[in-house]
Amino acid sequence: MRRSAKLESVRVIRGRESEIHKGWIRLSDKLRDLVRHRAYVRLVVGGRKVYCQIKGEPREPGCLEMSEYYREKLDVGVGDAIDGEVEELGLRGRIRAWCDHPDDIVRAALILGLISMLLGGSGLMLGIIGLFY
Repeated sequence: MRRSAKLESVRVIRGRESEIHKGWIRLSDKLRDLVRHRAYVRLVVGGRKVYCQIKGEPREPGCLEMSEYYREKLDVGVGDAIDGEVEELGLRGRIRAWCDHPDDIVRAALILGLISMLLGGSGLMLGIIGLFY
């Protein structure tokens, strides 16, 4: 069962300056319903989607706090009231969130990790083939 929450007329506020390149948003506990703290989520607003992590409480209760990066992707402004949905994701969603991360270092680490897994898998296959031939 996927955990999700509907957002109705939630006001968007500016993210903290120290969190400009962080891949998370802040949403009040009472608005999250079943979605766990620190979960990776898909936030859908007006047909646009972002993949990120939910962390902590916003500065103002009952609001959604996000950086400019995510506001631009969703095409919302500071002070806008939005309707949308937050859905918790599994492993594939986490990888999508890392691909969509605002920090280049996270995206580079993901690419290097995937390349390493490919090389490791091919090395394992060649080793197994070498045992039988």
